[in-house]
Amino acid sequence: MVPLLDRIGPDEPVLVTVAEKERLGYFRPEDSRTPGLQRKVWEHREQIYSVVQPYVERELGREVRMTGISTGYPYSAANVRWRTVDEPIVASYEFVEIEADGTLRSEAHISRTGDGALAPIDVGAIYLMAYRTEVTALREHLATAYPHLAPLPKGYSEAFTRADRTFAFHYDDQRDDERPRARAAEDAIRLAYRDDPDRTDVEWRTVVAAAGGDLTWSIQVNLVHTDPAADVSREEVAQIADELRAHPLFAPYTAWDVRVATHLMTRDGNDFHHEVGVWADRARVEWRVDETLDGGSVNWRDDETPTTEPAT
Repeated sequence: MVPLLDRIGPDEPVLVTVAEKERLGYFRPEDSRTPGLQRKVWEHREQIYSVVQPYVERELGREVRMTGISTGYPYSAANVRWRTVDEPIVASYEFVEIEADGTLRSEAHISRTGDGALAPIDVGAIYLMAYRTEVTALREHLATAYPHLAPLPKGYSEAFTRADRTFAFHYDDQRDDERPRARAAEDAIRLAYRDDPDRTDVEWRTVVAAAGGDLTWSIQVNLVHTDPAADVSREEVAQIADELRAHPLFAPYTAWDVRVATHLMTRDGNDFHHEVGVWADRARVEWRVDETLDGGSVNWRDDETPTTEPAT
């Protein structure tokens, strides 16, 4: 097999290893659709953080750290990303209006709607605590069964506001009759968080069990190859997903989303070179495939000839 690093033509993106991309970072001007503005906000990031961080900590009532700034809007605005320093992990961003010189004038220019400190907490972050023992067992199984695969890179995960590097948990609400109950359960968990975010794992488990009743959960698994020369295929990911779905540790879940990426990433972007995800639930036997190449979606026709569409 030709090493992936050698498959770079004149019109193809430059690929780097995960370690190199982590060193370079994820919010460089080269990564942005608005490189001029990205360069300005990065030069003034400490001033921007000095406005956003106190606002988030006041609204959230918890200590946070800033994890990056990204531009890309067709006007002077940016997403200022942050993450709580302790559990339950809340990771999000504030949409802010940027001045012409790349600074943030005041809190008045932080959006009070949408995502951010005012948005509801991701109940999956509570699940990670309530079922810590079970989640730890899942991690240990993945490490043993697939030693050639690793969690998402730490910097990548934090830059893109993921609560966990490997897992994401949500109520399985694919059935119409379960959606109102799932929303009500999420609201109950969020209310408990607002009342007291500093609960023990046992207390969170009681909250989640009482809120959800007989509702079930979906699980997303994110893995990355450790070998820079290794590619990823639909067959490989489907096999892993089949094995996980059949394993007793994964039996409590009723929807499964398994994603595996190459160890290589685009240097001047924030994408894995090749990533394949498969998804199924109780009503779907065959895996639905979601595949990307350098950030572009790959559509497969009946003859399995790949075509790539640019990422939007």
